[in-house]
Amino acid sequence: MFNFFFSLNYWITTQIFKNNSYPIISTVAVVSMYQFFVLLFLFDFISFQVLNDKSLIIGRNKIYGFSVISILLIANHFYFNSQRLKIVLKNFNQMKRSTRLRYSILGVFFMMLVIILTVFQAYSIKNNIKWW
Repeated sequence: MFNFFFSLNYWITTQIFKNNSYPIISTVAVVSMYQFFVLLFLFDFISFQVLNDKSLIIGRNKIYGFSVISILLIANHFYFNSQRLKIVLKNFNQMKRSTRLRYSILGVFFMMLVIILTVFQAYSIKNNIKWW
C-alpha cells in the first residue's frame, strides 16, 4: 500500500506540480507524514481508549514527535533508494488504468479516514469522550 501511495505521490509531484528538481524528497516527506498520522492515531487510541490512561498523552513531550518524524523520514529515504524507486515506479507504470484508479480511490479514502480518525481521537481526548 505504501509503495502505491509513494508512486501516486511521485506521479502527482512530477506530472501535476511539475516538480522535477526534488520529487523524491517531497514524496518521502508526504509518505512520512502520512505514516506519522497512522502512528499518532494508533498510539492515542491504544493509550486513551483501550488503556484509559490520559496522563501519557498530556505529559508527552514534543521532542518525541520530532524524533518519530525524523526516523520515518530517514527510513523512507533509505527504503526508497534509487534501485527500489525504479522497481516501484516500474510496477506503477505497468498497472492497468482501471487497477490504478481503484487503488487511487482506495488510497485517498484510507488517507482521509486516518486523518479524520486522528482528529476525532484528539477531540475525544480533549473532551474525555470514550468511544465505547
